[in-house]
Amino acid sequence: MTAYTEAIAPVDRAIAEELIQETPETWPEATLSVVSTRDETTPIQVEIRGPEESTERVGAGPYLCELLIKHYDVSRQHGVNWSGLTYAISLTEEGDWRYRVHYHYEQ
Repeated sequence: MTAYTEAIAPVDRAIAEELIQETPETWPEATLSVVSTRDETTPIQVEIRGPEESTERVGAGPYLCELLIKHYDVSRQHGVNWSGLTYAISLTEEGDWRYRVHYHYEQ
């Protein structure tokens, strides 16, 4: 495991866990999209989407935003410059949550 992987894995997990906490109980899934703006004042843009049939809007809470900024900072410290992140969470038939993280890089 690389030093970056060791540093970022707990942050990824904390982000997924916080997303689960901020997701309405009626949503069996959600997607968190994060885009790097390369702006020092506002380094990221965040959007949370639920199931297609849901009209309910959810904004990222302060702790989730704090974790995302931490992810941004740790990544930069390790020389990893992602252009975006996508966290997908879903509820399994057994009632457990699972998550996936996809990193997007500029070409």
